[in-house]
Amino acid sequence: MNNALVVARHIWQFLTIAQVESFDWWTAVSFLPCSPNIDGPQCYNAINETAGYNSALIYIDPNFNQTRDYNLYLTKRAFMLKHYSYFHRPGSVRYDIPQGQLPYGVNAFASAHGPETAIEQPHNRTWNVLFFNNQTEAYDIDLKSPSPSARLIKIVETDTSSDWKVTSVEWSSKGIPVRYTILGQSMVTLQFAA
Repeated sequence: MNNALVVARHIWQFLTIAQVESFDWWTAVSFLPCSPNIDGPQCYNAINETAGYNSALIYIDPNFNQTRDYNLYLTKRAFMLKHYSYFHRPGSVRYDIPQGQLPYGVNAFASAHGPETAIEQPHNRTWNVLFFNNQTEAYDIDLKSPSPSARLIKIVETDTSSDWKVTSVEWSSKGIPVRYTILGQSMVTLQFAA
């Protein structure tokens, strides 16, 4: 999870501080430095200190012809990138979240998308807010609803014990901030719709 959070912060810096329009990942699939069926199941998530770069999103067994292990081993980086790519789509409008309003070690990325007329009619928009917590302790946040008619409809979490935990909710703020606990070493996306 540590590596995923480091990369999440780099992407956040590119998209917010440098204000680039997109971020491209360079290695989608690569070989593991070992074979899970030969070296044990821990080999696919062990820290790679000697066998080159540790940058793929998905790993495969380099000895798949011998071991018949055709599994795809997804990394936490893959799920981190899914938070960005699944919720913050091309054509979305990014909204600034002042870093001073967040606890130390927590970053946020917010965007909205919807029909072309959504600027005049904000009730047609979907808002997505990604928080990632680089610290080991949990933090409570209070998030003001993006519009009076917005309701929280989905929460997706990635942490040390879960990859992509989806919770469907139906919560209307009616002016009351959304209170949510961001676990230590985790990412969470809150999705609002109007």
